[in-house]
Amino acid sequence: AIAALFREKNDISLADLAALAALLENMVHSEADVRLAAVFNALDFPLAAQLSLNESTAVLETYMASFVMGSDARELHKNAVSSRATMLQKLEEVVEQYPTWPNTQAFLQMIREEVTPETVNFSFPALSAVVAEAGERYGRWQSHECSELKHQLLQHEEHPNTGRVRLSDFYAMALHGGHWQFSESVAYLRQLGALDESDPEAEGMPQVMALRVIVPNYILGPSNCIASSGYFAVCCIDECDAKLQSLETTLGKSKAPPAAILSALNATIGRALERKLREVAEHHGGEAAKIIENHGVDGLDFPKKCDLVKIC
Repeated sequence: AIAALFREKNDISLADLAALAALLENMVHSEADVRLAAVFNALDFPLAAQLSLNESTAVLETYMASFVMGSDARELHKNAVSSRATMLQKLEEVVEQYPTWPNTQAFLQMIREEVTPETVNFSFPALSAVVAEAGERYGRWQSHECSELKHQLLQHEEHPNTGRVRLSDFYAMALHGGHWQFSESVAYLRQLGALDESDPEAEGMPQVMALRVIVPNYILGPSNCIASSGYFAVCCIDECDAKLQSLETTLGKSKAPPAAILSALNATIGRALERKLREVAEHHGGEAAKIIENHGVDGLDFPKKCDLVKIC
């Protein structure tokens, strides 16, 4: 359907984009209904059943557990017997492996109360509306978990306002601090672009002492994405996006000479970062990318939020 929508088109109009957005939204909602139907089946509820409040809670929590823990909705739909076992297993696993599960349970209850106020008996369509709304809002709601993850890392920041954590401290948090998620390999961190290997004094030092983890790049990595869908993933929100959009609006374009960018930033960014901006410009015909990390633009600690240089 998507291919047919754009076939033989030389350009894309706003109407085309609106049609694409509507199509994708419909596909996402259809997938959610497939997952919800699998949950009804796993809990031995007929699709035509009218469920009590407690039964609806069981459905919503089982649905969200399978979503967060990565069950493929299409596979659940194919095999009713295995999907029942998978659903119940995910519900057990999420309690053990997802520390903020109680918050998610409260989130689901809040959405249900908003979408189906004063409802006593819950039908499949009613719960479908609840999970659709939960899906729409879950990404931004769970971003607080990303903020907490960032806070944990920045407690071990090597130097203030650098957004860097020594690799040794990163792994120590997993080994001794109870933060099991900080266990990615050096190879993975390097591939992710979350490894700073630029220390000129690092030669001869042990790897865990010489390397640093770049906090914002790590936070935005796929290992911190949760939830499973054939159409999207729930990942940490890039805190730079709003600032990048504002700066691009001010400049009126995506590239500009360093002087124009510095003027638009209207803040002191420090000589080292200004030098990096000019180095980027030298490699791109005199024009640099939209923004670099900086110290305190509009009160934001950008080294803790943005990667070093955005080249667009």
